[in-house]
Amino acid sequence: MSTVLPPLDCTLSLDEIIDFHISHNNQGAAFSFADAQGNITDISHFEFARAAHRVAHILRPQRLGPEGQVLAIMALTDSLIYQTLIAGCIKAGIVVSFIHFRQTPMTPVLG
Repeated sequence: MSTVLPPLDCTLSLDEIIDFHISHNNQGAAFSFADAQGNITDISHFEFARAAHRVAHILRPQRLGPEGQVLAIMALTDSLIYQTLIAGCIKAGIVVSFIHFRQTPMTPVLG
């Protein structure tokens, strides 16, 4: 199965790009990780998009409630989980504000 890329002309939002990968069953690698022995594990765009949908459903089942609510998340995790949380929030219509574990009261927060 070949990789089908979404259009790059800005006609799709991030939310729509996530759905694009599901509708096209895109099996191309979105993330690749190597273990200590050098074995590569690929996470496909399709798998990543499905995981984002699962996160969205956990955070906001059936998109009930108002759009654009702000959710602050403090997570010390790997990049795949971090990106999946972001994509899930986008799918759920939630504005996410990640709090870095090293953030101090003097660190400006961009919103």
